Amino acid sequence: MPTGISGLYKNTKGAQEANKNEGKARKMELKDTIEGMQSTDYKERFKAEYHQTKIRYEKLKAFCNKIEAAECAQLDGNATIEMPKHDCPLALLRDQQSAMGRYLHVLEIRAVIEGVDLDEI
Repeated sequence: MPTGISGLYKNTKGAQEANKNEGKARKMELKDTIEGMQSTDYKERFKAEYHQTKIRYEKLKAFCNKIEAAECAQLDGNATIEMPKHDCPLALLRDQQSAMGRYLHVLEIRAVIEGVDLDEI
């Protein structure tokens, strides 16, 4: 997984200036990967696919954590945490998260073998 800021965040002048008040760079969003997905260079498409999957994985993980926290709060009789709306059982969402995590791992191993720097986008 990327450890450098350039791999996790869009490194543009506009993004840096927009976040000076916060003291940190803007997190990468799916829209930041569009150019990479349209590239003729497979390594650029590979990096974009990795980052898209990672963004989706992190969002799903956060959503599952909110559901789980709300369930725990309900068991403790603490109704202050609102249950997020979801139609799918948490166990199935966690299965999806696990599969996505394994896929990210496969992409990371491929990146090492193929010399693709996932920190660069």
